[in-house]
Amino acid sequence: MKTPLWLKEEIAAFGARILNEEITEEQAVQQIRLQSARDYPDHVYAVYDEYIGKALRAWMTKRAAADMAGLDSAQLVLLPGLPLVLEISPGRFAAQAVMTKRDWEAARRQARTKADNATGYADRIDAAYDLVVPLLTTDDMTTADVLPELTGQLHLERTA
Repeated sequence: MKTPLWLKEEIAAFGARILNEEITEEQAVQQIRLQSARDYPDHVYAVYDEYIGKALRAWMTKRAAADMAGLDSAQLVLLPGLPLVLEISPGRFAAQAVMTKRDWEAARRQARTKADNATGYADRIDAAYDLVVPLLTTDDMTTADVLPELTGQLHLERTA
């Protein structure tokens, strides 16, 4: 769904109020939903709480990044070695300047999950490499070509 102009304006207005700590994100979502139902009753827009919340967070992250861009370079680096915007869940990012304790905990959990997944994955690839590559005696051979030799070395699982 392409965000209508009126909704972009509401998100910006309520996003500023959240940053100013006048209201919470949940309150903003409710007010936007109620106002859109009242002001635009003839429009057929499926405006969901989750969508509005996501749009508010995205607007606040962009706003915080824009605000930080105006700072001099000495102030720009809040925490050396980290980007200004951190991933707090898959595909969701927040600017350091507006991160809450909950966001920092989520960012830490997300970073650890990615590191654990990457480490385990790399180890599994290394183990598979050590089994398969020595059996590939020419450059045009594939894993399927050496599968009969591998079946004795591996427990192969069927995938549906």
